[in-house]
Amino acid sequence: GYEMVDKLSAPPRVPPLKEEEFDTLCSVFRGTDFELAYNELNERYNLGRVRLMMMQPRRCLSWHYDYENRIHYPIKTQKGNFMVIEDEVMHIPEQTWWATNTRYTHTAFNGSREDRIHLVVNVVEDYDHI
Repeated sequence: GYEMVDKLSAPPRVPPLKEEEFDTLCSVFRGTDFELAYNELNERYNLGRVRLMMMQPRRCLSWHYDYENRIHYPIKTQKGNFMVIEDEVMHIPEQTWWATNTRYTHTAFNGSREDRIHLVVNVVEDYDHI
């Protein structure tokens, strides 16, 4: 029979992975521009998770902070897409690299009518090294 579930998710990993344990590029990205970017960033920084993040139109993240800093590379963005860190509001232009100190409270919002897509790279070492 069928059973209704509240949400679909994988069970949590026990113990959870540490950020620095995300050290292998997914095979689907081999031979692509993502691999080139990953290899170059990996030579410069101690990387954690590297992922594509999409935000649907008219959405906003909660006000939060992270335990590591991040590098953002907007693949698709448009007017109405902003990142807010503490009291600084910024639209990050497409195809540019940005070191962001996400240990400060921050949010991002997509006030446009199109998806927003960023390549987001967690940097394990201190922000002073970015």
